[in-house]
Amino acid sequence: MSRVIGIGLGAGVAMGTACIIHMRRGIALPPVPPANLLTDMRTQRNEDLPDIILVAENYEAVADLASSITWANVVGIVAETLGNAHPPFELPSVVNIPSVQDIVTDGMMTVVDGDRGVVVADPDGFALAQYQAELNSLAPRTRHFLDDVHMPAYTMDGRTILTLANVTNSEDAELAISNGADIISISTQSNIALQDENELIQHDELLKILDAGAGKPILLLDNYLLPASVLIEASSKTDLILGVVPQMHLEGWGIRELMEELVSAETDVLNDGRLGTMPRLAAIFNEDELEECLEQNRLDYVMQGLVDRDICRVVVKGITPRLLESTAAAANSAGLPLIILTDNAQELTVEDICGSGAFGFSVDPSSIQETKDKIRSLSYSECLEMLIKRLEDEQNVSS
Repeated sequence: MSRVIGIGLGAGVAMGTACIIHMRRGIALPPVPPANLLTDMRTQRNEDLPDIILVAENYEAVADLASSITWANVVGIVAETLGNAHPPFELPSVVNIPSVQDIVTDGMMTVVDGDRGVVVADPDGFALAQYQAELNSLAPRTRHFLDDVHMPAYTMDGRTILTLANVTNSEDAELAISNGADIISISTQSNIALQDENELIQHDELLKILDAGAGKPILLLDNYLLPASVLIEASSKTDLILGVVPQMHLEGWGIRELMEELVSAETDVLNDGRLGTMPRLAAIFNEDELEECLEQNRLDYVMQGLVDRDICRVVVKGITPRLLESTAAAANSAGLPLIILTDNAQELTVEDICGSGAFGFSVDPSSIQETKDKIRSLSYSECLEMLIKRLEDEQNVSS
């Protein structure tokens, strides 16, 4: 198994058989089925078309080719360079992977994670099961929002930055959805009903929020408060990302221990004839925790440790521009999308967040469209230069 990190162009996750695209005089040639896939197509006599991942030197050269392939479903693209392609990017795609055709070969099972910017070539059983579960759990529950207001915001040079809405109840969630939020973010501690000792009340309140979310992802900042069975049932109804604070003093950082509890709860829920599935997990950090990691030169170690413990997102709160730059670099290096909760981060601007390469950040539900319009007017590369200059100026002043 090979796991490589490039630049994700968004549009989610795809899994399929790699199909190498060859070039002749700068023109992408129509692909033919890889030998192993062709054998399967002949023997299985299945009416369903196989899913393939196009692997090429240049994204721009193959993007238009995808729609012309009739013998398979093109579900993702991997390329060495972006070329002059511009958003929207309709398929899960990852670019900026040197010598990609030496890493991903014809006929190889491949996972393309356009959100994280990760490509997994020839995944092992565990990695395959993780992504397969994610695909199976999301597909039937995701409502398709076709209006422009619901489209994610891309920077002028093609980076996707998702807009989260901070909510405290189902009414807030409805407002956020109507305004075009990409993700709903709610903290257990901000909702009295979710803190109730009665599990039925917790269950009903969470379902109200999920229903108001209308199938869009929910980031639930829970920190070990809600019962595992409630979380398992909720995860079967929407794309639930469960945020918890890592407990570094425990062997599994509290994450492995939580997963064991969730697995046990999932078994109980299914045995009772109820629907349930595992949520995805996110790690939550505040400014003090990140500052300590930075001072001890442990940020890269911590981020890789989160990857090893199956964390899918990193959520940071109350962060300064200096910490943002360091944390984003460590998270991006580990292939972990970074989400910024901006309630207490008054020093940060949209330009700072854009320049850091963050996956998304939270805003008030009423300012979602204003924020998306701002993102669309910015360039990632220019914002990165601005962020670096700002940090250099601050360092010069302090010294």
